[in-house]
Amino acid sequence: MPAFENEDRPFKRDLWQWPLKAADILRTDLSVIAGDFNTAPRDSPTTCGDCLEQLASSGWQHVLPNSGFSWKDARHVTEHQIDHIFLSPVLPPAHADYLWGFRSVAADAAAGKVGIPDHAILLATYE
Repeated sequence: MPAFENEDRPFKRDLWQWPLKAADILRTDLSVIAGDFNTAPRDSPTTCGDCLEQLASSGWQHVLPNSGFSWKDARHVTEHQIDHIFLSPVLPPAHADYLWGFRSVAADAAAGKVGIPDHAILLATYE
């Protein structure tokens, strides 16, 4: 979802309508909504933080790691939890982690060079 410039923010809110509508349709099925939402918990409504809250308040389980981050801005050294997994209400509770271990297997990954993922792997497990 676009989020980088102020002029993109109305478009981002429009795009959020799709997962919110899909969530209403899928809520009684075994469903997962996951991805890079470019939205962190407790973000302001300007950057669609309220959309994350709306999805969770409609019964979807926000499977968010207890710690860590999914993306780090190399220039500003800020860390954000912007990658998310939501489970439909009929699925059992899950546990999630942000994994950065791939950086230890490639020198380019550790250097943060272009083409190397700049997001953690978001892994959720449930029974």
